[in-house]
Amino acid sequence: MKILLDIQGAQTESRFRGIGRQTASLADAIIRNAGPHDVHILLNHRLHESREELYRKYSQALPRDNIHIFQTPGGTAERDPENGWRTLAAEYIREHVIARLNPDILHMSSLFEGYVDDAVTSIGKLDANYITAVTLHDLIPLLDPKRYLSELRPRRHWYRRAQFLKRADLLLSVSEHSKREAVDHLAIPEDRVVVMSAGVESDFRPARSSDAYNADVRRKFDIMRRFFLHVGSVDPRKNVEYIFQAVSKLQGQKAQNYQIVFAGRLFPEEIARLKIAAARNGVNASSLRFCQFVSEKELVELYQTCDAVLFPSTHEGFGLPALEGMACGAPTFVANATSLPEVVGHSEMTFDPYQPLDLTQKLQNIIDLPEYVHDIREKGLARAATLTWDRSAQIAIAAFENTKAAQPLEKLHYFQGLSQLEAKRKKRMAFISPLPGVESGIATYSAQLLKELACHYEIECLGVPGEEVKDEWILANFTLRDVEFFKRNYRSYDVVIYSVGNNSLTSYMIPLLENYPGFVILHDFFLSDFFDWASNTGVMPYEDFFRVLYKTHGATALLEERRNGRQFAVTKFACNAPVFENALGVIVHSSWAIHAAKKLYGPSVADRMTVIPHLKLVRGSKSRDIARAKLSLTKDDILVCSFGHITIRKRTDEIVNAWLASTISHLPNARLVLIGSIEQSDYGNQLKSLCEKNNIHITGYASDELYQCYLDAADLAVQLRKESRGETSGTVLDALSAGVPVVIDGDGPFTELPKSIVVTFGRDRIFTSLQNIFEKFSEDQGVFKENSVNGMSYIDKIHAPNAVSRKFVEFFNSREMRKRASDQNVIQALADFNAPVVPSDDDFDRMAVAMNFATPKLRLRQILYDVTVLAESDAKTGIQRVVRGILANLIESPPEGFRIEPVRMDGHQLRYARQFNTHTFDIPSWVYPDSPVDYDEGDIYLSIDWVPDRLMNIEGFLADFRRNGGRSIICVHDLLPLEQPQFFPDFMEMLMQRWFQCALRISDQLVCVSQTTAQQVAFFADAMDPTLDHDVAVDYFPLAADIAASLPSQGVPENGLSALQKIQGNVTFLMVGTIEPRKGHRQIFEAMRRLWREGANVNLVIVGKKGWMMDEFCTELKGAPQYDKSLFWFDGISDEFLERLYEASTALIAASEGEGFGLPIVEAIKHGKPLIARDIPVFREVAGDDAFYFSESNPDDTARRLKEWIALYTRGKVPESNGRRIYTWKEATEILIDRIFSSKHYLNICAEKDENYKLTSDHCASQTGAAR
Repeated sequence: MKILLDIQGAQTESRFRGIGRQTASLADAIIRNAGPHDVHILLNHRLHESREELYRKYSQALPRDNIHIFQTPGGTAERDPENGWRTLAAEYIREHVIARLNPDILHMSSLFEGYVDDAVTSIGKLDANYITAVTLHDLIPLLDPKRYLSELRPRRHWYRRAQFLKRADLLLSVSEHSKREAVDHLAIPEDRVVVMSAGVESDFRPARSSDAYNADVRRKFDIMRRFFLHVGSVDPRKNVEYIFQAVSKLQGQKAQNYQIVFAGRLFPEEIARLKIAAARNGVNASSLRFCQFVSEKELVELYQTCDAVLFPSTHEGFGLPALEGMACGAPTFVANATSLPEVVGHSEMTFDPYQPLDLTQKLQNIIDLPEYVHDIREKGLARAATLTWDRSAQIAIAAFENTKAAQPLEKLHYFQGLSQLEAKRKKRMAFISPLPGVESGIATYSAQLLKELACHYEIECLGVPGEEVKDEWILANFTLRDVEFFKRNYRSYDVVIYSVGNNSLTSYMIPLLENYPGFVILHDFFLSDFFDWASNTGVMPYEDFFRVLYKTHGATALLEERRNGRQFAVTKFACNAPVFENALGVIVHSSWAIHAAKKLYGPSVADRMTVIPHLKLVRGSKSRDIARAKLSLTKDDILVCSFGHITIRKRTDEIVNAWLASTISHLPNARLVLIGSIEQSDYGNQLKSLCEKNNIHITGYASDELYQCYLDAADLAVQLRKESRGETSGTVLDALSAGVPVVIDGDGPFTELPKSIVVTFGRDRIFTSLQNIFEKFSEDQGVFKENSVNGMSYIDKIHAPNAVSRKFVEFFNSREMRKRASDQNVIQALADFNAPVVPSDDDFDRMAVAMNFATPKLRLRQILYDVTVLAESDAKTGIQRVVRGILANLIESPPEGFRIEPVRMDGHQLRYARQFNTHTFDIPSWVYPDSPVDYDEGDIYLSIDWVPDRLMNIEGFLADFRRNGGRSIICVHDLLPLEQPQFFPDFMEMLMQRWFQCALRISDQLVCVSQTTAQQVAFFADAMDPTLDHDVAVDYFPLAADIAASLPSQGVPENGLSALQKIQGNVTFLMVGTIEPRKGHRQIFEAMRRLWREGANVNLVIVGKKGWMMDEFCTELKGAPQYDKSLFWFDGISDEFLERLYEASTALIAASEGEGFGLPIVEAIKHGKPLIARDIPVFREVAGDDAFYFSESNPDDTARRLKEWIALYTRGKVPESNGRRIYTWKEATEILIDRIFSSKHYLNICAEKDENYKLTSDHCASQTGAAR
């Protein structure tokens, strides 16, 4: 391997500190232990004070060609704002130089350089084919920012370097403690960090004789007595005052003669501060010595001649002075904190840094007990012998080799296709999301996610317009852009992410997403609250809520909104179509959301979705005592918390009531705290009052710091939910990651959590209620310990930040997402290309249709329900009642996986009939125009209406529809013009023939209104012997009688009420149906004339429009003496008035000589009216034996039969229809849908028949199963 060592840590001010010595020592050791590997050195030309010295040194150890120097465009120290541009430019230049050198491994000895000097350190500004390893010394400033990073520029510098550190492929940690800090606080995967420790050079050794003494060193630093030595800086974490506190307690004359020596460069104010601290603790300042400029040789002599090395620091990454002191034979004592116990390796050499007497006792032993001194010295020497730079170098080289070997699996820098000498700019990402500075859980989540995504991308952020971003990490690492910049530069981004939630903060994202597609992190599956808010506040047009509701859920949702109100719709319907329609891909946090999306948009939506868990880092309860102190809690207090915004859906009232009902609420040390703001509503006010009365604390909106404080302090968390909207509970995951047992109960994503990590209650559970849980917890606070341990393990396995970020990258680069991006590229290409001819609007329309045709639709399959005649004018015929009855029920309850879209014929195409929807259902479907139908595979065209003169016009359209996977289903009400042409105008037979032949060609299924009609379909299909390229299924379904459920028309005609009064008290016969020759109106009219001449008090009411060939008859009706007395004709009345006529009539006369079903028969049955019916097969099928049948065809015989019926009626002997099974339109529609989706059919019209084949229902039934 070619190993390139960047040793700028030995060139900067760090060369005067431990980091500089460690940099040089490790480089030297790697060169010594390199074996077959080719080691190179990288120096910074700008750091000239040490450059030549290091160049000469390493030119002696390596070939001169292995020493490389890079240049910068000038000063780059980040403390100077003027260097801002040069700093960033130098980072690209340095990485370019490194890529040109083509190393296998780049090792950086010290990443956190370049603030006070011109060091240049960066990782991953370019993607290149080498592995980056970094020595990890410590993260102290990051972990104590108030002390070390209170100023802006140092803070930005450190946060930038910390982000670079997350990009490194390998960290070589100087201690296990530093490794844990990187894993726990930076979410760096544990397997990416190798502990190599630090070492000590051979010059650090004991003096050659027990009386070895260098008078020059003592004289130079005025050390005239025995002394204790401290090496290093004296900032607050070094805890130096502790030395004075311990020394002041020493006993005996010998103790009074000790000096305390400080070796290391100190500022005058630091020296003054130490003198004051010494005096404050009873130590004479004259006994202090400050060795400001100490050479390595002098330092060794100080180690060798001191009585003890004291290192009371409370936070270290390693603690090199402790190792050097031990190596020189000095008794060494360190604080029992952070990495220091690792260094010394023996508990006897550690002390409690907060109990000075602990160190006092050890120093007293040093003074009084020679054997103790010998024991401590020998243990130190033995420990130091195990920690050498050669050992560290060997561990480092082995780690280089292992990382290189694992590179194809582990390295996620995207340099595929690059030659070894090439580097490319890191992929650019636009991240559009609320960011810290606004009160939003999504903002907090985004801040965490950005740290991980920045390992793979250069990111620019768009926060909420007008809101200040207050997260220092984001400000240090990411460029903030505004919306206009994003629009202008959209095409320069490789990835665009929108982080979308169900609140007002989403308002700027939805319009952007529609025009600038990207990936969406959908935190809340429901967006209905957002669209409701936006359309009510003017952020979006008022009708946009209806537009989204319709787009997402179809006309059914609009109908429910109209019936049940806006809030009902907001609660029930997700309203997220704008996201799924425009996103390149959708990222959700639960499988529940994918299942819900499939129900809305069909199975194909899963191809553009993925589940990526929330990222969480296991925190445990390390800060419990500190947190409790901040909250004024004792270690014995029982703290139960519920986290998050308090709403009725969070069931907070249940938590409070269960608490009050349990004995735990009576314990003096038990507290229930609700962490979050409370909704402004009656519910919120009542809950607030209840909590105030019972000393239950509500924090209001909790800052991140306060929120974390309660998490660290809590003993139990309770998170309930109802009516899940698809949101993943970040609060549950937060509690699990903090090691807090969590009680949950709810639906949606809550159900996906493993039962072993949470506490649940309910029937058939260990705990039947939340009160039971509180009771048990009051008795034993450790009862749920196993759940909390399992919970932390689960978080670590499923929600680890690095693993989560990889899932994002894998999704962005997946094949399906590349296909989606390709669609966008084609659209952009269509918008950009030049042509010699300017396209017309029609060209653009056709292009859109063609492009749309090639794109799979993201929606449920459609049932395209033909309402052509209804949309133009309701003819108020029986067929129209059927069309309306079925439509109403389909809209009310669509088949699973389908949405209902009324359509109408328009020339040679179909259009959506949205204006018809608005008029018929009083729903705002007008928000979309009556645009051409957009169909996809699996859609169904369903024509219940009969449009004989226009079906042929859309034959080509339906042929294309079927070729693309659609199904055409046409209802056959009857074929009477073929069966009984004598009753119809001359043209009708040919028209019906053409219609029927067309229906056979374009339909997959013919649904008939009766079995009789189905048999006639089979008969005439066989007679015509059409040439078909596919089989056609034939089924039948019953019609219904509940007029009120068929979108009934309203109103009473002008003479309606008087007619009702006139027919009261007498036998009244009712005939319902269009006045046509076949309907038998003349026969009944003539028979009634005979009865009237005989003086019978009977009435005849005819309901129906005038049909063909009946002008003369209608004139006779109106001219009859009985007209408007006992003879009434209503031409085109409303359904409302028809119902009243049924109620007022004595019996229905169905005299038709041919029908497809006979809808008035079932309507009369529903009203309990007796039936007088012509004896034809279809009436027998519908009415069975519950009718008085006649077969006579002349008026005299018919009059006789009517008199017979009246006589029977007078005696109560007429056949009753009350026992006959009739259907509602809901039931009829369900039967129709069952027929449509069944794999078995009443019969089939087969495309292929042998010469002698005769189609019969029995034959076809044998092919597909028993006939219905």
